[in-house]
Amino acid sequence: VVLVMVLRKQIIGLLTRLERYAVQVAQGGSADDRPTGLYGELDSLSRAMEEMVHRVSLAQRKYRDIFENATEGIFQSTLDGRLLSANAALAKMLGYESPAAILDSITDIDSQLYYAASDRQQLLARLMQEEFVTGFQTRYVRRDKQTIWVLVNIRLVRDNAGLPLYTEGTIADITARVRAERRLEILNRHLREAVKERSGRLAV
Repeated sequence: VVLVMVLRKQIIGLLTRLERYAVQVAQGGSADDRPTGLYGELDSLSRAMEEMVHRVSLAQRKYRDIFENATEGIFQSTLDGRLLSANAALAKMLGYESPAAILDSITDIDSQLYYAASDRQQLLARLMQEEFVTGFQTRYVRRDKQTIWVLVNIRLVRDNAGLPLYTEGTIADITARVRAERRLEILNRHLREAVKERSGRLAV
């Protein structure tokens, strides 16, 4: 009985060390401090955990690199209009010097970011029905009050119970494209008017 109790205490102690290791890594600690002195199944479990932690760390690093170096704006926001995260590209697009600056400044997306707050309400209404909206064209107001045209791709993130948590997506500045399209439209209209006028003269 005494031997069983001693072995149980040792096993519980080793499992506790493994649990602390997992919590430490999950909170951003080093994955190199894997518990030592393990044997048998516990050692195999520890090695498997270390390998899993390594894979997760690589995936997190890859996602962070994509997030920070993307050319498109990437964001997460609450349904009531607060920015949860923003990458450097989005900050630059909207005239802010850093992601931290835009997170500190934008407290109400509807009134501070959208040229027409009704556009965001329309977007959210579609999002609730479709879960994912692509190619939503709207106008944003930069920090310097200049207006830009953007293309929003956004999805709704829900919890395990199916309740909406937040939104996340990408934003592309299409101002140059929209202006070029409008100039082309004006040129085409003038051309049609010129052709119509010339045809009228020939008919006379």
